[in-house]
Amino acid sequence: GGSEGGSFFYDYYALAALSLLHFGLGMPMYRLDQFQSLVGERFPESTQFDQLEFVANTFSPMLKYLYLWGANCMLMQGDDITSRVHSLQPILKQRQSDNKITYREGIHSSLFIGTDNEGNLIPIIKTGIIYFGELLDEILSLRTPGLPAPRVVCDGSSVNTTSIVVIEKGGCWAHLREYAKTAKKNFPVEAQLYYEN
Repeated sequence: GGSEGGSFFYDYYALAALSLLHFGLGMPMYRLDQFQSLVGERFPESTQFDQLEFVANTFSPMLKYLYLWGANCMLMQGDDITSRVHSLQPILKQRQSDNKITYREGIHSSLFIGTDNEGNLIPIIKTGIIYFGELLDEILSLRTPGLPAPRVVCDGSSVNTTSIVVIEKGGCWAHLREYAKTAKKNFPVEAQLYYEN
């Protein structure tokens, strides 16, 4: 079972559901407490917090292992999507490209997917005032010295670079497709060769 809180014992299924409701679907703790009250069993916000902390502490070693495993992959992919986290406030943060301290308020979920030599996919998602390049730096700081440069597939944004190790940068297929559509309008004869091959 799960962790004990007061006189109640929380099953792992309940803890998994709580984690998915809160972090996956964004359900506030007070709303879950109200729902639970409707069905006759309160689940106070403080208890939910304690249980979520228990789950986070339980899975922390696994996340550290995923970072280490991902750091040693030879193929890496990543991108950012805009996210909302109401509790995050703008901060002063060092810009990766030139080390200048800037005021940052953009919140993103940065996704990293590494592919190891056996073809296993290693997904890591981090949400915060962060870009993919900063997540990539965190991951690559754990890379075993002496490995060849990994290939990183991402768009050409300046925030998708790394300052930790040398990488081979691959282009984003979605952006390449858009560039090809534009080229077809401007250079129809030449673009036809691309589409035929």
